[in-house]
Amino acid sequence: MRIGWATVDWSQSFADETGQPAPGGSGWYRCHLPAQALAKLGHTTFVGRPVLVDKSTANPRYVIADMKIDREPTPDEMHEVDVVVFQRCMHRAFADDLKEIEDRRTQLIVNDVDDNFWQLDRRNHAYKMSLRGERPDNNIWTYLEFLQLSDVVTVSTPYLAEYLGAYGCNTQLVRNGVDLDRWHSKNTMPGESPVLGWVGALPWRSGDIETLRRPLRLIEQTAARFYHGGHIEGAATFADKAGLRSAVMTAPMTTPMDVHRLYFPIDVGIVPLNQIPFNEAKSFIKGLEYAASGIPFVAQSTGEYDLLAEGGIGEVARNDRQWSGKLKSLLFDPEAYTESREKARANLAQHDISKRAVEWQSVFR
Repeated sequence: MRIGWATVDWSQSFADETGQPAPGGSGWYRCHLPAQALAKLGHTTFVGRPVLVDKSTANPRYVIADMKIDREPTPDEMHEVDVVVFQRCMHRAFADDLKEIEDRRTQLIVNDVDDNFWQLDRRNHAYKMSLRGERPDNNIWTYLEFLQLSDVVTVSTPYLAEYLGAYGCNTQLVRNGVDLDRWHSKNTMPGESPVLGWVGALPWRSGDIETLRRPLRLIEQTAARFYHGGHIEGAATFADKAGLRSAVMTAPMTTPMDVHRLYFPIDVGIVPLNQIPFNEAKSFIKGLEYAASGIPFVAQSTGEYDLLAEGGIGEVARNDRQWSGKLKSLLFDPEAYTESREKARANLAQHDISKRAVEWQSVFR
C-alpha cells in the first residue's frame, strides 16, 4: 500500500536536520513512527500536508506534499497514496471537501485522534481550539464533522473509541508504541541523593503537577533532588506548580526525536494526572518513555496506567499516601527499584512500534 499521513502537528520552534519543521509529540507518535514502521513492512509511506487534486473530475483524490514546500507544489512534488491518514486537521474545509467528493473518491479516508479535545480543561493551552466564537471555521466541532465523514477513526485509547463512537464515528483502537531502538536504558543505581523527575511541557497540562503538592513536599524533606525536562522559557515553572522550595534542575524542551535525551538525569519518574475525563482518555506513552529509559515510575491511576501496571510496567497510585509511599520506596530501596525496572524491561517489547505497525496495517487493509 501507499499510505500518506496528513498532519498539522508541526513544531513552531524546532526544525530537523534538513530544516523542515519538526513534528509535535502527537505527530511523531501517531504519524512519523507508524510511517517508518510500516515502511519496514514493505509499504510506501509519506508524512506531510494534504493537497486535494482534480476535485471536479471523476478522480478526485488527496496527495501528500512536503511540509518544507511553502508554495503550491508541482506534480512531481505530490505523492499519490491509497490511504490518507489525517491528523488534527480541524478546518471546516476538510469536511466540506469530503462531502463534495464523497461519491467519486476511491481512497480510504482515515482520521487519527489521540486526545479528547471535546473535554479539554480550561487550563490547557489547547483549550482555545474549542472556542467556536474565536475560531468559527477551525475548531473541535468542525473537526468532529470531518471525523464522522471518515471511513475509519483510529484512536489511541478505549476511552476515545467509546467517546467518539457515541458520535457515530467508526473507531478502531491502535495504542501508542515506542521506538525502542532510539532509547537507551540506563543501568546505574540511584546514588545517595536520587533524582525524582518529570518530562513534559507545562502549558499543555491540566492542573496535573498541582495534584502532587503534598507528596512532593514530603519527598522534599528527604535527600532526593528534583528535575524537570522540557522547561519552556517564559512559562510557569515546575517548582511553582508543585509548591517546592527546593531548587529544581531543568533542561529545555526539544524535539520528539531527541526527547529521550531529557530522561538521562532521572532516577525515578512521575506521571501526574489530574482526575478529569481529558486525562482518562490519555495514552500511557509517558510511562513507556520512562520504561524505555530504564526508569521506574509512578503514575496516577487511570484505565490506561492500570493496564500498563498490570502488564508489569510502572506503579500506580490512587491517593497522596500511595504516591509518597511508592516514591520513597523506589527512591531509597534498591531492591524495590531493581525489581520495578527489571519487570518493566521484561514486558516492554510488546509495546515497540514494530508491533503496533502490524495493527495499523490491519486497519488499513
